[in-house]
Amino acid sequence: MENEQRGDFLYELETCLPERFFIKEMHDPKLRIFTILRRVLFALIILEHVILLILDDSAVWCILPLVGLFWLAMDLVFIPHKRRQRYQKIHEAGEDYHHYIFYEDHVEVSSPTAQLSLTYDTAESYTEDDERLMLFFQFGRALTIDKSLCDEEMLTFFRDIVPVQKQRTALKKTRRRLIVRMAVLAAYLILCTFLVGLYVRIERNTYHTSYPGTTYESFAACVEDGTIKDVVIIRDRFVEYTYTGHRSDERYYTECPEDVSELTTLLDRENVNWRTQP
Repeated sequence: MENEQRGDFLYELETCLPERFFIKEMHDPKLRIFTILRRVLFALIILEHVILLILDDSAVWCILPLVGLFWLAMDLVFIPHKRRQRYQKIHEAGEDYHHYIFYEDHVEVSSPTAQLSLTYDTAESYTEDDERLMLFFQFGRALTIDKSLCDEEMLTFFRDIVPVQKQRTALKKTRRRLIVRMAVLAAYLILCTFLVGLYVRIERNTYHTSYPGTTYESFAACVEDGTIKDVVIIRDRFVEYTYTGHRSDERYYTECPEDVSELTTLLDRENVNWRTQP
């Protein structure tokens, strides 16, 4: 009578789950492409952060990459550390030991501190990787099964506990969630790339010097007067030069004309020595 109420006995598993099951993130083979993309995006983001910090670690907008690095540290260091701490508590309490008895319509779960029965009609989904299979039930309950203890017939039974339609729905939800995460990472990467490009453009169009500036017209007049020497054309945008019209030589700078050949023609005509600087 008891067996009729409980259904026929099918399988029994007794296992002590290893530490890596609690620490290592689970990656479903069907969604492995998202794992690969996530790692690639993380690597590119780290590279962008390094480039930004090398370019200018004092720039105000470099706070954003620093926040990103903190986020990566959370994902790659802090969260695994917290999982390891959680495993230590579980292990000390003996909660990594599980005893499963599978019947036709439900599974009985026991550990040193708890016992429960889960009916298969409350199963929501499953996921698996190369080492484990996890069955998810209502109210956040889950079973972790070590695949090394099972043959293919048992694994097929565990997968079939979840109706096909439920599993498809769960897989779609997971895929959508991962796509959103990838989109956020990609947007963040694009933002960092934009910042790198912005910085490069700013640097290309900015000249950092302590020399006083003059107009190009004033510079050209001094060239014709013969009071200019040691001219340096920088990135075809700026001109450094020495003015000799005062008691002592003084260094100035000005901007190049749009047509740099106009400047070089003027200098050559007045026999002024000049050089370029990238």
